[in-house]
This record gives sequence, C-alpha cells and structure tokens, in this order.
Amino acid sequence: MKNGKSDNKPINKVLIDKDKPQFFDFDKTLLVDDKIVEKKNAVELWRDGAERAFKAETSYLFAHTIRISCSKTDKFEVGERVLLKVMDEEKESQSFLELPCEIDNVEHFSKITHLVLKIEQSLEEKLGEYQKWFDSLSKTSRSEEVDHKAVNFILQYYKRTLVGHLLYPVLFTGQQIRHAFVSKPGAASLSFEDEKGGHLLISADMFYGCINLPKKSDRIPLYLWSENNKVYFFSGQDYPKLSPKKIIPWLISKPDWRVLLLCNRKAAPIHDNQLAEIETYVESETIQDAEKFKNSFAQIDSVTSVLDISCLFEHVWQPLEEKIEISAKQAVTVKGVAEYQVPSFRIKRSEPRYQYAMKLKIGNMNGGGEIEVITRDVSFLGMSATAVGESLPFTEQAMVSVEFLEWNANLKQGFFKREEPFADVEYKVVNLYKSQDGWDIRLKRDKRDTDPKINALLNEKLDEVKQSDKGEIRNNLDLYKSLYSGLWIANNIAGLAFFIGKDQEGVRIIQAIVQTEENAKVRAPFKRADDWRFLQQLALPVAVELNKNTPGMEPEPLNIGIYVYLESSGGDPQWRVKTDLDFNSIEAKASFVKQALEYSQHYFFHAVVLPVKGGKDDILNGESSAMVSFAALRLKQIHCVCNSLIAVAELTNVTKLVEFVYRS
Repeated sequence: MKNGKSDNKPINKVLIDKDKPQFFDFDKTLLVDDKIVEKKNAVELWRDGAERAFKAETSYLFAHTIRISCSKTDKFEVGERVLLKVMDEEKESQSFLELPCEIDNVEHFSKITHLVLKIEQSLEEKLGEYQKWFDSLSKTSRSEEVDHKAVNFILQYYKRTLVGHLLYPVLFTGQQIRHAFVSKPGAASLSFEDEKGGHLLISADMFYGCINLPKKSDRIPLYLWSENNKVYFFSGQDYPKLSPKKIIPWLISKPDWRVLLLCNRKAAPIHDNQLAEIETYVESETIQDAEKFKNSFAQIDSVTSVLDISCLFEHVWQPLEEKIEISAKQAVTVKGVAEYQVPSFRIKRSEPRYQYAMKLKIGNMNGGGEIEVITRDVSFLGMSATAVGESLPFTEQAMVSVEFLEWNANLKQGFFKREEPFADVEYKVVNLYKSQDGWDIRLKRDKRDTDPKINALLNEKLDEVKQSDKGEIRNNLDLYKSLYSGLWIANNIAGLAFFIGKDQEGVRIIQAIVQTEENAKVRAPFKRADDWRFLQQLALPVAVELNKNTPGMEPEPLNIGIYVYLESSGGDPQWRVKTDLDFNSIEAKASFVKQALEYSQHYFFHAVVLPVKGGKDDILNGESSAMVSFAALRLKQIHCVCNSLIAVAELTNVTKLVEFVYRS
C-alpha cells in the first residue's frame, strides 16, 4: 500500500495498447524529470494582442514543463509563445500565477488535444513562483497514473533491444570508417553464398566511394551481384543520368543480384548526461580501461546506414527497352580497414579472464573434423578464439572437444594416468561470428561435468597466466563498450523504428514507436492518432511470417516493401495498405502501386524486421537494481511489458525510388 492506495495497478494498461502505440523519444536520456505531479487546475492561454483567452486545464506538472489538455483544437502550433495563467481554485476568475511559455509539443486525440508548455527559463522571479507551487504540490501528490521511473526503465530496454538487434550495418566515419556495427542477422545483407556453400563477406571498405560527408543528407543506391565467386558493384553516383527504371532490368538479369541503399547523414553525438547515466553502471577502472575506445569516436562526423532494399524489385517486371553499357568494379576485401563490431549487453562474467594467446585444437564431438585456433582470452569456464578459413566443422550450440596443444606439450610425463589430460575437454560453442578476418569463436564449459583434476589443473595454469605480464580483462569492459556505442547508434536512427509485441490477450500489436528528430519527416504524414492504424495492420501478418523461421537456426531479417495511400473519397478517410507478403503476382503488385500513385497522399516504405531474442540483456536480470529500484510486483509488471516483445523493425521512406520504377 502506498498513500492509502493499492500498488497493484498494472502498468501494462499504460504501456501496451492495441489501438494506440506508445511513442518513445530516443533523442532524450529520460522521458520525464525526476519529479512529476498529477494536477488538474484550470488555466488560460493568452496570445499577444488576443482579446479572449483559450481555456484548458493542467494534467501533469514537471520541473520545467507543464502538460495541459483542452477540447480538440488546431489553433496552436509547436514553437508558438503564449502566456499561461493558472487560475485560483477558490476565485476562479482570478489567476495566482502567470508564466510566459513556449509550446513544445502538440498531440491530437479523438476528442481532446494535449499541449506541452516549456516555461521560459530566463525569468527567474516567475520560475521561482512556479517552483514554490510545484514543490508544495509534490509533497502532497498521490498520483499513480504515471510511473515515470517505470517508463524510463522501459525506454532503456527498448533502446538496448534495438541496438542489440541491429537490422542493418551502421558505419560511423570521419576521414575513414571509424566504427562499423552489425548484428549477425544484419550481416546477411553483406554476404553472398559461394559455390561450396560458404559465404563471401563484403568488406566495409567497398562503401568508401559513397560515404563522403554530404552537404546534406543523401541516399545512394549501390547495385551489386555475385558471379564466379566474385562480387561486382557500381553505385548511383557512377551513372547519375541512368534512372533505376533502366538499371533494375539490367541488374536482375545477373545471377545473384542485390540493391543496397546507403543513407548518409551528419552524425548526432552523444550528450554528457547520457554518458553520465551509463558511467554510473560500471566501475571507474572500466571507464579508464575504455578511454582509448571512447577517444576513437572523437573524429566521427557522419553516419551511414546500409539497407538491403532488393525486396522492392524482386517482383517487378520491366522490359529492357534499350541496351545500356555499365562498367562494374570488383569488390576486393582489404583487411584491417574496418572490422564489424557486434554490441552485446550480456550480464557481467562471474570469473576473471585474461588476455592470453595459445594454440587449441577444436573438434566436433559428433564427427565432422577439427580445426586449430588461437585464443584471445581465457577464463576458468570459457574462452574466445580466432580461426581462419571459410567454414568450420561445427555450428553454434554444438558440443566440441578441446585439446590444449601448448599446455599439453609442457606437462610432465605421468602427471595423470592419461597422457594428455587436456586432449578431451568438453566445451559448448555459445557464439560464432564471421568477420572479414576470420571466425570469432566463444566457448563455455560446464564445470559440473568436468573431471575435478582438470579443474585443478586449469586453476593452476590460470594462476601462472595471472602472474605473467598479461593483465586481467575487466569483466564489464565489453558491457561498457556496448553501452557507449549503443548511445551513438540510438542517437542516429533515421528511419521509423518500432516494436512488435503482444497485448494482454496475446493479440499481435505495434507496441511502441521510436521518435527522433531524424525521423520526424517519416512521421509527418501520420499526425492523428488514428493514422497509425495503418501500421497496426502489419503486426499480425509480419509476426506470422517471422514464425516461419527454421527452429534452431539464426533468424534472418525479413525485408519487405510497404505500400500505403490515403483514400479520402466517401467521407471518412481510410489508409489502404499492402505489403510484398500480400502480392502473389507481378501484376497484382503493379496494379496496387499504380492505384496508389493516383492519390496525392501515397507513401512507399522499405521495412526490415528481426525477431527479438530475449534473456541476454542484464537489464532484465540480476542487474536491474543498478538502473532503478522497484517493488517486486511493479518490477514483474515491467518485465511483462518488456518480455511481450516479438520483433524490432524499421521503416525507411523510399517513395521517390518506387515512383521512378512504376510511373509510366
């Protein structure tokens, strides 16, 4: 019980709504200030020179902003300056507080309009009067309608989920590519299958000709195909006078073609308050260890997203009306230019690990061969190693036997009855990642299933490593690097990111939408609350399609085109929506797109969707209290919201590109 009221109110009703997705501002560290007061008080809004006031009432008060509600109106705009008069509750015709404000946000619902007013900070006397009123109310407020700590917690989870499930490669550049981030599924757009069933990984250096910092945001199509185990490519910059309508028919005649869209824009840096937030999450020694990593971001000035938009053209039939000559370049991997990094928000390791390089032999316990690798670091229960070659004799989650070649060679004869006690140690492959330099392999063993003599010898060897000049690796250094780079990635989302989840009845819904300054143009056509129902129509069919992924296999991103137009005839405007999943023929797709082109409000999007793999982020496990503290019941409710996620997705506006292809 709290203030005489039950604390059992389910937060799900606030944060999961099948009719109205929640909007989360990723440009901000926190959604609301530390203090929030629910207060209904009559107010008047006065414009300069106006003879009459506009009447409204407050709903929530914050330290520097006030949220008010009124009857639905379109009279107010963001950026407009007004005088807010707070009316006396006893003498309703008189005001006891007058505050110059700027309208910071306007939200329209079916019958009401909400305004967020930012109080003018330069008027110290007026601000002081408001602060006294705010403080007096905050001591007596019993509001439980908004649990702002819970909302902030879920904001952090959404951010980290999106970063941990990167839908496509993201490149941060200065004079060169400084950082390249990608998830394992997202790397699918950068590889081709060769004749042996392996993968030809496209190096990030292939994009250098298209990522120079533009005067303004620009988007460059990159056309590529694989032939005879070689990758060829050319960009829209190479042939600026050739429209996609001519290039696409030429390209799809190639054996294994793909179209990438490189979206370049100025980078938005992280802010000091964001940095301070994550630095409270790790030890000071970790921050010092990561100083070099942090400095590597200092020269970043642009960001490039690499989208695979091939799906937009897979069901397009266009005759090649004239012969065109195109000279393509061959993609040559240049090692060391830019290595892709995979953010990981794993919980802290339970035992120390050490930088240590030695040879191992790893074999598949079910047969299939073995391979020699070099370790990067070792610990009592696990290790990471690097291998070269196009393929491995084992897969992720496989059980393997490990032979410690160097440690075995140095053992005294007769140390154990077995001649090579380190020749058959059982490990599990917990993670595999193919980079341009080889394979990144992470192994873990279960000490309960290991001979106690092996455990004793491992401890002895690790003591020797500890005494050497190889230093201990901070257990949460990887976590800090992921948090830090995650801020950069989240601050630079340009498309419309959203989350697919389930409501209390298990209905698939669009659970939340990410709003940023960068994606404001994508959101602009959908100003009314009802407008977002066009997106809600996608939740069920997309979730069904994702379920077709083969169990046990790494899920691949779902890439589809979304085609939308507003049909305004007949009174009530309706959004008509189709995706590439709905078309069973080239003619059906062409018919719908051409019909959409007849309406003034038509929008075409590329969408990439990836299933959420839960349970790996420590924010939902034992480290929750490091961020915020909740009562056990409220924490359970928050976890219910977070665990209801099915997938993350992002929309990119490709209206002009589709128009080029379909307009006659």
